Amino acid sequence: MLRDPTQKKTDGVKSEVILKDGKLTVLVNTEAQKLFMKWKEKYTEENKERIKTVQVSYPVEIKVPVEVPIKLSFFQKLYLWLGKITFLALIGFILYKIPWRSLLKLLGL
Repeated sequence: MLRDPTQKKTDGVKSEVILKDGKLTVLVNTEAQKLFMKWKEKYTEENKERIKTVQVSYPVEIKVPVEVPIKLSFFQKLYLWLGKITFLALIGFILYKIPWRSLLKLLGL
């Protein structure tokens, strides 16, 4: 059983050893970690606004939205809705006509 843990003193390392309710907690913080965090913060700030331009050997096509001059008429919208309704009715009819009991027996479900 661990009682009264001791700390080893090392240059550049701050450590904290805590024994509480049978739990040993060791917190270690080194100078290298502090230096790395400073460097990382500085690096992210410097490179935050940087935009990198890369030349490519092939043409790049950019799609530009085109405004449609004429809107659909009432009859065109009507035909679209009738097509959607017919499609859903056809799917419903096909699902209605499938012999589900035979299919489930065949699949073993």
